[in-house]
Amino acid sequence: WYDIIVLPANECKWTFKEGDVAVLSSPRPGSVRSKRINASAVEDDDEPEVCGRVAGTVRRHMPVDTRDPPGAILHFYVGDSYDPNGKVDDDHILRKLHPKGIWFLTVLGSLATTQREYVTLHAFRRLNSQMQTAILQPSPEHFPKYEEQPPAMPECFIPNFVDHLHRTFNGPQLGAIQWAAMHTAAGTTNGMTKRQDPWPFTLVQGPPGTGKTHTVWGMLNVIHLVQYQHYYTALLKKLAPESYKQANESNSDTVATGSIDEVLQSMDQNLFRTLPKLCPKPRLLVCAPSNAATDELLTRVLDRGFIDGEMKVYRPDVARVGVDSQTRAAQAVSVERRTEQLLVKNRDEIYGWMHQLRGREAHLSQQMACLQRELNVTAAAGRAQGSVGVDPDILVARDQSRDTLLQNLAAVVENRDKVLVEMSRLLILEGRFRAGSNFNLEEARASLEASFANEAEVVFTTVSSSGRKLFSRLTHGFDMVVIDEAAQASEVAVLPPLALGAARCVLVGDPQQLPATVISKAAGTLLYSRSL
Repeated sequence: WYDIIVLPANECKWTFKEGDVAVLSSPRPGSVRSKRINASAVEDDDEPEVCGRVAGTVRRHMPVDTRDPPGAILHFYVGDSYDPNGKVDDDHILRKLHPKGIWFLTVLGSLATTQREYVTLHAFRRLNSQMQTAILQPSPEHFPKYEEQPPAMPECFIPNFVDHLHRTFNGPQLGAIQWAAMHTAAGTTNGMTKRQDPWPFTLVQGPPGTGKTHTVWGMLNVIHLVQYQHYYTALLKKLAPESYKQANESNSDTVATGSIDEVLQSMDQNLFRTLPKLCPKPRLLVCAPSNAATDELLTRVLDRGFIDGEMKVYRPDVARVGVDSQTRAAQAVSVERRTEQLLVKNRDEIYGWMHQLRGREAHLSQQMACLQRELNVTAAAGRAQGSVGVDPDILVARDQSRDTLLQNLAAVVENRDKVLVEMSRLLILEGRFRAGSNFNLEEARASLEASFANEAEVVFTTVSSSGRKLFSRLTHGFDMVVIDEAAQASEVAVLPPLALGAARCVLVGDPQQLPATVISKAAGTLLYSRSL
């Protein structure tokens, strides 16, 4: 394998993507659109014209001198038989690639999607075991009887929110939303008190004109709401000091693992993040085969937001991965765009911002410690007072006071965690201004993009882009995947998003409409266009 660096002979904007297949040739291809590149800034017209070509994959080349235009690196294979010291093969392509030579770069297309599908197919056994069974051995007995067993609303929904759903969606739309909420996000109840392991897939058919996008928006709202109500219930239990749970006050010898007491004892000058240790946030991945379909859902969520249990509009923390064909709204939450905005900041901006964040972190840490002490005092007073013979109104007020303190502590913990995430991003950028540091721009860019995707509650991307290396950098995967226009994606195409750790998936589409686009007749004969 060899790499060759090519630079543009004149100023031009490179349009290839990382990993695209390209041909480097000379002389100029006859009827093929190409980009003229030059191995140096000097042309020598006296040399005879070279004739040859080589195919490979291209990636971006950033010159050491930032004043020079960016170029490309062509990665190509010549085999093991080539002897650079031999004199037999004078017509070999490697003997023709000289500085000052004029060559033409023609981008043919991308293999990225095919490569991602191929890698995921070979890693199929890493999928959730229930998903493997559902995909390889589907059976009608495994699916819920949608007609015979009408869905129920999750128990955590208040009547006002249920009324809102009935006003906003018609019967079939509401049924799809209820199934997604109960069967996929909240689990399945078999009519008794016992919970069952839910079947990993929920299928929603949305014919044209039935308000599919509107239904998916409502589905995302309900799923996110159920997930985060469960999350906050678990978080508040973790935040409750051990003095609420034990007969004796907790101390350094009796602190439970993962409790707020242990976390606060562990806080030090290393700016320890408390939230992931206490209770990791649930994460939702939303995909579609095309950028247009993905951005349509994203725009709907950004414009409308979600409705919470108290009938208030809230906006979840979302991120968009992939920069192709994005709308203006999508650009605002693009991980690539937000990363570039950080990379252009100068030294003074970075250090000034870091100073402000350190002050905020110190203030929030003090608030955490104060609230935890208040919780301990309140718990101790409650134990001393007891509950026997105490006026019920006093008991209710005592519980409300405790819950208010816990909710305030949860808000402070989350705010401090967000500050620490921002500081971690600035620490990545500090390296470029630190003397003697081995700062790598591409590595910093990749780390920052992963950071934005890692902290989002809902991530939007295409099914193909979910196989990007960025997702392998995430510290934790996704709890659930929603794939829109699923009937327009092949079986193999939907494997990359499923491989990111989710145990449950909602597939939305219409198998009566156009299937996945497959040009190869041989692949079509082998049912490659069939959707999952």
